[in-house]
Amino acid sequence: MNFENKHCDEDLKQKIRFRKTYVKTVPVFKNKSVKAILALCLSFCLLVIGAIGCAKRETIHIGVQNDNELKIMAEMASLLLQEQGYPSQIIEIDDGLQTLHSAVLGGNIDMYPGFTGEGWSDILNQKETYRKTRLSELKKQYEKMNMQWVGVLPAYSLYTLAVRKETADKYNLKDLSDLAKVSKNLTLGSSLTDLERQDSIHLLEEIYDMDFKTTKVMESDQFIEALKNQSVDVIPIRSNDGRIKNSDFVTLIDDRMALPESSPGFVLNDQLLEDDPQLESALERISSMISANDLSEMNRRTKQEKEDPRAVAREFLQSKGMLPQVSYGNRNQSCE
Repeated sequence: MNFENKHCDEDLKQKIRFRKTYVKTVPVFKNKSVKAILALCLSFCLLVIGAIGCAKRETIHIGVQNDNELKIMAEMASLLLQEQGYPSQIIEIDDGLQTLHSAVLGGNIDMYPGFTGEGWSDILNQKETYRKTRLSELKKQYEKMNMQWVGVLPAYSLYTLAVRKETADKYNLKDLSDLAKVSKNLTLGSSLTDLERQDSIHLLEEIYDMDFKTTKVMESDQFIEALKNQSVDVIPIRSNDGRIKNSDFVTLIDDRMALPESSPGFVLNDQLLEDDPQLESALERISSMISANDLSEMNRRTKQEKEDPRAVAREFLQSKGMLPQVSYGNRNQSCE
């Protein structure tokens, strides 16, 4: 994407980094007549492609935060759009949801995958806890900003806290009310984001009257290992996080329903849908095929087994018949 053409401000440029671009290689021919014929063929093909594709469809830029599940969603969208003839490129933004949202508002990025609960609290600044019954209200508020939520998955997850099994057994912990009674004996591991969010740790402390012995600030990617090696006793986690399956961890029930429900979906600039309404149906196909368990398992594979998110996303789409089994090269390229 050409930032000058997209009118991207200097601050935003520093916060956006592009995914690697893919360049196809072509064989080298020494025979001049063969070269000439190939050149004519290539020119003709480019003219045809330009007439039927590039003239109507510019590259769709998909922004994504540093979140594993959202990266998988971005890759699925990119692969599926490319299969249906939409050139696409993934752009990683490290500075959080506000920067990503501003990039879409400003037209520097066309769309991004996000969680409904975070959109409700972080973008709309709503004080009430997000529940899936508020989805229509969430969509209406985004429409006022000329943006649309599309392809929201039914794969709702609940934020909660997890402990080691030995800790749960020692204190007889089943829910967050149980945890609150012994929180003064335990160390919480938390990211700076979780500590700053009003619908996360602060909300738990207020509703459950939790008061942990100490709090260690770390990146969310370090939570599982920190809990495993006993450097912390409690961590925040999504209830459907695949990394806690078949482990010695116990997720505690949010018995007072303090924490928000959330579900991944795609946020698009209105203009994108106006230019090509068929985009919506393409993205809705993803939400109709994926379950909470599917996303959980893909998250586990990329986190624990270090598999490439794009490869995992491709395999899932192929298993659902949404992509052909054989890939004919990478089409993550833009029309010039």
